[in-house]
Amino acid sequence: MRTKLLSLALLAAVVLAACAAPTAAPTPVPPTAVPPTAVPATAVPATASPATAAPAAAASPVPGTPTSVTRTNPKEIILATTTSTRDSGLLDVLLPVFEQNSGYTVKMVAVGSGQALAMGQAGNADVLLVHSPAAELKYMAGGYGINRLLVMHNDFLIVGPSDDPAKIKGLKTAVEAFKAIAAAQATFVSRGDASGTNAAELAIWKSAAITPTQQSSWYLETGQGMGDTLNVTSEKGAYTLTDRATYLAQQSHLQLDIMVQGDISLLNIYHVIQVNPDKWPLVNQAGAKAFSDFMVSPATQDLISKFGVDKYGQQLFFADAGKDESTLGGGAPSSTPSAAPASLTITGQVTKGQTWTVDDLKKLTPATVNMDVPKQGKQDVTGVRLSDLFALVQPGATAATVTFTGSDGYSADVAFSDVTGCADCMVAFDSSGGLYSAMAGMPGKSWVKSLVKIEIK
Repeated sequence: MRTKLLSLALLAAVVLAACAAPTAAPTPVPPTAVPPTAVPATAVPATASPATAAPAAAASPVPGTPTSVTRTNPKEIILATTTSTRDSGLLDVLLPVFEQNSGYTVKMVAVGSGQALAMGQAGNADVLLVHSPAAELKYMAGGYGINRLLVMHNDFLIVGPSDDPAKIKGLKTAVEAFKAIAAAQATFVSRGDASGTNAAELAIWKSAAITPTQQSSWYLETGQGMGDTLNVTSEKGAYTLTDRATYLAQQSHLQLDIMVQGDISLLNIYHVIQVNPDKWPLVNQAGAKAFSDFMVSPATQDLISKFGVDKYGQQLFFADAGKDESTLGGGAPSSTPSAAPASLTITGQVTKGQTWTVDDLKKLTPATVNMDVPKQGKQDVTGVRLSDLFALVQPGATAATVTFTGSDGYSADVAFSDVTGCADCMVAFDSSGGLYSAMAGMPGKSWVKSLVKIEIK
């Protein structure tokens, strides 16, 4: 009997000890993996290169729960934006002005618009600058954003190799071009990252009644931003859809020409959206509003309108704050090169880069020379001699090449010694109020129409 009582006592002690022991922590579930082709978001200071990984957005945020981003500095805001605003250089101009004027510091996360919206939906950002209207409307309908404001627009382009294997150059619509690319099975590079550009591309494929997949040998996805996708496209001699601003900003190192532009379906509209503080109480509401107000202010809209004109001879973005969105893009998008007054920039290896409008050039010392014009024969050509323009910008002693670039993306390289040795080579005035390179005695490929830039290398 005594032995049985001792056994029962021992058993009771074991049970009590087990109940008192702390419950083992469950094995943590790893966050949703980034798809193999995706590029992680990079959070960087406004003027720095991408370096620090941004906090991952929750896949299925629970409305009303605190944001997963720790807010320790009330004067810091997190901006989730598309890569085109970074890769074009626009935010390198705007963010320092905002920071200086407002006292806020901006942590920029440049991703596709889809990822930026997901960050806002998860409370991992304070304010968004995006260009995917259909996805934005869905985001707003879910109650994740407030104060969606029209900021600006530009346009998309279809770019490709100069030999144009699908023969799409000059086609009037993006749908025609995509059908021709698919029929030729010419390589097409997609961002494949749920960005605004990717959404626009997929909409064109849908309108063309074509569903390309990664199983299609000619259709590739990078899962990367616009700048990286353009580099891949250039390396592969392929086609892609790009926003005009990023293409022009990187054009100098790409072997890609503009193939199709001006179609209404290629309109590219940007909005600024504040993340809803009712969903995510810890977002920096004051900072988000300050940034939103800044983007639509007259001074910032003026900066947006002027951005790129001095370097590319045309606007890269068109300021739209306060406009009726339905009026944008009537006919050919207003962001085509002809929308900006014709001008010429000489840059590169020079003492002083300069930009002139056509009227400025006419005030210099125009000359009229009778020369052989390719495919037209002998004609009088009026313009400003390149020797006179070079005297104003003062090329460097080691200059070897001159690159002439037109507003359609076409460019021609000519040896610096050939240009300086040509007494009658000039920047000529055309009958439509534009400019072209008139290269007396040189092959037709060096005659660049709609001339906007000369770069001395």
